[in-house]
Amino acid sequence: TMVAGVMVAFSPSVTAAPPEKVTICHRTNSVSNPYTVNSVAVSAIDGSKQNDHSHHLGPVFDFDNPGQYQPPFNGDEWGDIIPPHQANDNVGQNWTEEGQAVYAAGCQAPSDEPNEAPSAGLTIHKVVTGDDAPAIWDFEFALTSGETDLGTTLVDDEVSESEFPALDPGDYTIVETLVEDYTLAGIDCGAATVVAVDDGITVTLEDGDDVTCTFTNEFAAPTEPDPDGEVDPDGEVDPDGEVDSVQTPPEVQDNQVTRTPSTPAPVVKAAVTFTG
Repeated sequence: TMVAGVMVAFSPSVTAAPPEKVTICHRTNSVSNPYTVNSVAVSAIDGSKQNDHSHHLGPVFDFDNPGQYQPPFNGDEWGDIIPPHQANDNVGQNWTEEGQAVYAAGCQAPSDEPNEAPSAGLTIHKVVTGDDAPAIWDFEFALTSGETDLGTTLVDDEVSESEFPALDPGDYTIVETLVEDYTLAGIDCGAATVVAVDDGITVTLEDGDDVTCTFTNEFAAPTEPDPDGEVDPDGEVDPDGEVDSVQTPPEVQDNQVTRTPSTPAPVVKAAVTFTG
């Protein structure tokens, strides 16, 4: 169970992450768990992406007065805590005395009595395939746990993954925001137990797990309509001669297995058809 106002032992450092990644306190949409530890690409904090973390504005969450926040939360009641970096002109975001204290406490409420850190990790990894796929791309993912909305995170071509290294064990749903001209072709979470949902999966994290879920998207350039009105091999032609692209449901490695983190069970693969 996620508990608000508890300091955890995980303490991110400005210099702890590799140069291409930065560890931030990523805002959620939950007053009971307002931040999660999130390691993201440097490009996700420089303000150049439309949905990057630099746009998660608002002050530092006030742990002493959580009752002031009333749903629905629109993203400006509190914001991400981002350390100074050359990508953001060494200014950072919410890098105040209060923000630094929350950051040092593992993105939780500062306390003199640290508790054991959350024991599970989750990484969202992106692979893009397809002839003539653009070299520059970005995808947005929404992460939820039960009724708790952990917000959205951006994955792009520079690092291609977003890491949540300090989560409580439980079920986490990852949903991708589909991008035009890309098809979600498959999702693989290794030996973890997963269940398919529309445009994503729900993955179960056990104590001590460190799971990577790879989302593979296939790029297909827009199909030009056939001037003769004939059916294109990859689509259907409507009366106006326009070709409608065919979307193929992705394959999800659905692993309904029981295991312990120290002794993974064999991967059981089964095709799961999306209905969304």
